[in-house]
Amino acid sequence: MGYWQKEAERVLRIMIARAHATKGLAADRPWCVSITMVGRARMQKLNHAYRGKRQATDVLSFQTPRVFAKKGFLGDIVICAAEMNRQARALGHAPRHELEALVAHGLLHLLGFDHERSAAQARVMARWERKLLTGGGPGKSGLAVFRALIPLFVAVAAAGSASAASDDDFSRGFGASGGINEIEKLDADKDRLKIGGTVMSEVFYYGLWKGPNADHFMAPQNLWVYGDARLRNDIRALARGRLTFDPAVNEAAPSPLTGVAARRYTSSLDELKLNFNAARVVYFTAGRQKIKWGSGRFWNPSDFINAAKRDLLRQEDERAGVTLLKTHVPVGTTNFYLIQNFEDSARPERMGHAFRMETAFSPVEIAVSGAARKGLRPQAAFDISAGIWDVDVWGEAAYSHGSDLTFYKTETVSAAHPLGFSSYKKEKTAFVKATIGASYEIKYGDKDTITFTGEYFRNAEGYSDTGAYSYVLAAGFYTPYFLGRDYAMLSIYLPDPGDWKDIAFTLWNVMNVSDTSAHSRIETRITLKQDLKFNLAFGGSYGNGRGEFRFGGQTFVATAGLRVDF
Repeated sequence: MGYWQKEAERVLRIMIARAHATKGLAADRPWCVSITMVGRARMQKLNHAYRGKRQATDVLSFQTPRVFAKKGFLGDIVICAAEMNRQARALGHAPRHELEALVAHGLLHLLGFDHERSAAQARVMARWERKLLTGGGPGKSGLAVFRALIPLFVAVAAAGSASAASDDDFSRGFGASGGINEIEKLDADKDRLKIGGTVMSEVFYYGLWKGPNADHFMAPQNLWVYGDARLRNDIRALARGRLTFDPAVNEAAPSPLTGVAARRYTSSLDELKLNFNAARVVYFTAGRQKIKWGSGRFWNPSDFINAAKRDLLRQEDERAGVTLLKTHVPVGTTNFYLIQNFEDSARPERMGHAFRMETAFSPVEIAVSGAARKGLRPQAAFDISAGIWDVDVWGEAAYSHGSDLTFYKTETVSAAHPLGFSSYKKEKTAFVKATIGASYEIKYGDKDTITFTGEYFRNAEGYSDTGAYSYVLAAGFYTPYFLGRDYAMLSIYLPDPGDWKDIAFTLWNVMNVSDTSAHSRIETRITLKQDLKFNLAFGGSYGNGRGEFRFGGQTFVATAGLRVDF
């Protein structure tokens, strides 16, 4: 929650700056707005207390009285992180993009816009949201031509305005400038293209107490670049790519951490997708896109569309997207998804298919999903999340009859097993992978909170015998946090404690319960300037010397990084 709180504050500053630079919204004094990220349980209480609705919602805005608003004190915005993630999945984009939309929506409510007042107000508010999200209107030369044509547009509009909305429908709420004018109404509907990205410089130092590769060093330099075109008629095109350069990599030697040789230069196309809809009834997302199913915070057994597993200790999901055609049909509080998976589909019959249905019954959200593909085992899953008092809880389980993985076990060295191990398949075994977790936020001051999150994962495809670890590593099939049979994770998040502003602490502890090895890490995130963040972390491994987190002599890891978003 704390990570998204910092992101929400950063996005709010950007939206306020854009609003001040936008004609029609600009104010003669600074604005004071507070923003808070909450869990499903707290949002449900707020929505019931102030709107009489028992289910959680995505965003609430609380306006101050007009006398304070005129002095720049606009009010408060509250965003539900669980609803933000759910809607991001539904719309096929990253949670960060959904957060930007919710902040813009909440800010416009504080400025007096109300999409529930009339259809005309809803259209105008949608136009202003697009304007805030894309950072403004056309260039000076385009705007000059546009202004010259305004009288003609206005005359034509006036001639056929029998069904047009009244001026009252375009009031901004405070009456400071008489509402939106014609140039702004036309300008807000222009096509927009947003270009940006992230530069991240990191160093990793791994302490290994034995072996030929003791003390391993990495220095990945990452560049993400994206182009986001939000067009008329709810059409959107997004491209996002990543380039990584690590000068410390020795391409001729396998990594002591994974057993696989790394590359100095790597690049990936993370996303390349189109969003469109049919009469706002059926929504489509085509192309390479991010997708994540399931309610788990750390482990997701139902996330069977992604071939790669997520790195649990990274705040963001940095995996590349999957090439899909996703069809989304919302019906009330229920969402239906149909997926066609084109990855590795040289022939039509190799195409994968998946479905998901998710629905909300206050205060519970449940979902069922499934996937099938020729040559692979069909899978089915169920997940649930709910707010109980002040606690967010979740659970998730996936089932398959047989596994597509190759398993290894130790053998006596012989002519049949010269390397001392054998590989085999489990084709008739029922596999159930499940996770359950909870999160609780405690407020210990006016603006101070601490969040405790815990999760347990039962991995039916994992190993309880540490003797097989070396063979899995040698075969190149090792995936961190998915090797053992049972795992437990606990995190404690402490943002902006006391007078320490722009700094947050996170304590992670993950344990492979099957082999009794564990890894603990403390991470500090510091916002040096508005768009510059510094990250420092130190972790240590302990427990069973043959366990996953001690295997190969793992002792400690120290990391540092700088990140700039532009």
